[in-house]
Amino acid sequence: MILGLSMFAWAQSPEFTPVAQVRPRVEAHTGRDGIAQDGNDIFVSQRTRLGVIGKLGDVSAKLLLQDVRVWGEETHTLFDSTANRFDLHEGYLEVALAENAGVRVGRQEIALQEHRLIGTVGWTQQARSFDAVRAFAGKTGVNGELAFAILGDPTEAVPPAPVAAGPRPYQQLGIARVGWAAEKKSTLVDAVYILQNSNSDDGNDGNDGTVHTTGIYAKGAKGILSGRVEGYAQLGGMGGNTRAAWMTGVSGTLAPNLNAKPKITLWYDHLSGDGDLTDGTDSAFDTLFDTRHKFYGLMDVMNFGVGGRADGRGLQDAALKLAMQPVEGLTTKLDSHLFLPSAAQGGDGVIGEELDLTVAYKWKDGLKVQGGASSLFRPNLDADFWGYLQVDATL
Repeated sequence: MILGLSMFAWAQSPEFTPVAQVRPRVEAHTGRDGIAQDGNDIFVSQRTRLGVIGKLGDVSAKLLLQDVRVWGEETHTLFDSTANRFDLHEGYLEVALAENAGVRVGRQEIALQEHRLIGTVGWTQQARSFDAVRAFAGKTGVNGELAFAILGDPTEAVPPAPVAAGPRPYQQLGIARVGWAAEKKSTLVDAVYILQNSNSDDGNDGNDGTVHTTGIYAKGAKGILSGRVEGYAQLGGMGGNTRAAWMTGVSGTLAPNLNAKPKITLWYDHLSGDGDLTDGTDSAFDTLFDTRHKFYGLMDVMNFGVGGRADGRGLQDAALKLAMQPVEGLTTKLDSHLFLPSAAQGGDGVIGEELDLTVAYKWKDGLKVQGGASSLFRPNLDADFWGYLQVDATL
């Protein structure tokens, strides 16, 4: 009996997998404001993560702590120990109900498709996570997921950031996705629905309302060709205005079977704008909780402070993207963007042109070095420049 109990206890021993990351990054820019010699800055930021994933039978849990800081931000090397941006980035419990199906409850990262509308924003040192419950089923064939998240009070201040999108007016978020995917997801079709709802109790209904976003995302590949197409509609009302907006996107990639693994991508996104900001109808598309850094230029100016919902003009992004791997472990990318308004509002016909160069080298397992440089040119403004160098060590 003792031997049998010992064997049972051994069979039920949990499995633990450590998770760790240290990612310092130095950035320099000219202010990203179109004014020469104004706002120039250079700084070093760092993400440090430590956590563990535990698994016992059909039950698993993840605990991931992170510290995000800018070097030199503490007021004193000895007496300042506040760790203002030390946080629980992920902390959830997951129960497997069947193969590739389960429920996850707690603080977690959530992403849809290529992070177009819901994304983790992994480029930022803090990244994004939600307090949510999520159910999912299937990986290939028919698959889907449901999620519900509770967001922060919109009356709370948003901490300052190099480029801030402003406080979010939503308090509840519902996500539904159903689709079909081939093996390895080389081909898939997804239908998505996202519900945002805010009912503040602070007596200020200026941020209250409900917005519905629904659409289709599809991608496929055949031989050396691949591509994606997507389209979304946004209806409802928020802050006393009626929301009626839309977005479309398409891209095609040619990847010849050559040693350097070259890729050529043609890319076009169109976010609706608002030609009249006073008519009570808000027709500028909101990209919600996306990872927009990967879509609208690496300088994070377009659709943050200019274009999109930032000024109501919407955005058209026509891009040519080149990539290759000249040697093993080394990847180079060069992206060229032309940004146009969807609703000019009497302004310029061109919002800007951006060129982004990225070089990444996988030095060894768990260690990657990456750097880049970007330039942005806008009508009637001075050119802006930005560059960075990052080391990413992961376990």
